[in-house]
Amino acid sequence: MTRRGGRLVAAALVVSVAPALAEPPPREVNLTTDSAPGWVPTVADEPIARRRLDAYFQAVDGGQFSDAHAIMTAQLQAMLPLAKFLTEMDERVHRLGLRRDRRILKVTWTKGPAESPQPGIYAAVDFAVRYTTSDRNCGYAILF
Repeated sequence: MTRRGGRLVAAALVVSVAPALAEPPPREVNLTTDSAPGWVPTVADEPIARRRLDAYFQAVDGGQFSDAHAIMTAQLQAMLPLAKFLTEMDERVHRLGLRRDRRILKVTWTKGPAESPQPGIYAAVDFAVRYTTSDRNCGYAILF
């Protein structure tokens, strides 16, 4: 405080301090026991897998079931023909309602497992979904 012309004047210094940024959690990588020895997915592999999964879910959530089916591998399409897939998706929407939210719970990676239909990199994505008529619906998707 200082005096100016008989008045008491208070001066304050306001400092904005940004909160300390929290360290990001360590990267978690889950691998199957039969994955290629020494192989670990790169950081760049993760967004690629996420984009593929997001494309599928956007098609499903938008009612574009034919587009979702087209994203599937040829082997899965052969096991689940389009007509059957469309019927199952229509029944699912009728039974569960619309999606409210979806969370990815875990991603498990593998490269060249012995039981795979073809060599390559796979990501198994566990997720939980809440719908308008169902609060608990879990599943997984296998990405190739």
